[in-house]
Amino acid sequence: MKLNSLRTKVNTAILATCLIITACYGTVLYPVEIHRRQAHFSHINALLSAVFQNWIS
Repeated sequence: MKLNSLRTKVNTAILATCLIITACYGTVLYPVEIHRRQAHFSHINALLSAVFQNWIS
């Protein structure tokens, strides 16, 4: 297969565009998801501590 064919150029352009879009979304959404994950862990920790305080008492 020729490396300078139109098919190769189109596929490379599509792949590059997808990678750029993925990197942009990852950069924006990663901190949001980390914060959301920490919030879930804090809720789980609060629920577990409430359950075990009532169980021990």
